[in-house]
Amino acid sequence: MRTSFKVKNVSCGACVSDINSKLLQVNGVYGVFANIATQSLDIEHTDDTDLDKIDEILKESNYKK
Repeated sequence: MRTSFKVKNVSCGACVSDINSKLLQVNGVYGVFANIATQSLDIEHTDDTDLDKIDEILKESNYKK
C-alpha cells in the first residue's frame, strides 16, 4: 500500500535521511520516498500501519504542514 503526505522544510539530503531513519522505524513501513522539489512524501507500508504515528512523527520533526 502507498500513502502520500505533503511535507515542508524538506530541502536537502540530510532532511531526507532524517525522515527515512525515523519513518522506517514505524511498524509496517518498508519504503519512504521524499521529493524535495514537490515537498511530498510517499510511504510504502502494510495495511495495518499506524498512519497517525507517521503523521505525528512528521509534525514533531517540523516536516508536516
